[in-house]
Amino acid sequence: MSVRMNHNAGRGGHAHRAGFSYIELVTVLAILAIVAAIAAPRMASSMSDRRVDLAARQIASALEFARRSAMTRSTTQAFVWLDEAVPGYTLTGLDDPDRAGEAYVVRFSREEWGLTAESVDLGHDADADRLAIVFDMYGKPDSGGSIVVSIGGHARTISVDDDTGRVTIER
Repeated sequence: MSVRMNHNAGRGGHAHRAGFSYIELVTVLAILAIVAAIAAPRMASSMSDRRVDLAARQIASALEFARRSAMTRSTTQAFVWLDEAVPGYTLTGLDDPDRAGEAYVVRFSREEWGLTAESVDLGHDADADRLAIVFDMYGKPDSGGSIVVSIGGHARTISVDDDTGRVTIER
């Protein structure tokens, strides 16, 4: 008959439980806290970069929509920047695609977006004192221009070519 020894037995024949000591647990938590502290600023920076990119794409899409709308309807279509204090724009004469019968107006709230219009150079509409680009029935703008938007140190420039009306986004 063979006798087996219990390797987990401590003094007095009691079984020894495997587990983590408080020191090991605190060490792991400290390492996780350090990794989180290193990653958090990078995550915030990445989020700002993504948000400014999304805002720039939305503005560029609206400019392109205004251009195509002018060509499709064989009329003029204006893209009007609302003001520099609260970034936003309107497409005059068009209904909001989400709310029928309401004007097409987009504002980037500071609380939600944190977006700043660093510069807006669209030329001035001849009929009113407003920053606007008016596309003719062929999609040609009355002037070129650019809008520079930023969030948390990340910026994008949305440009409209004055000859073709082509809209581009640059970092």
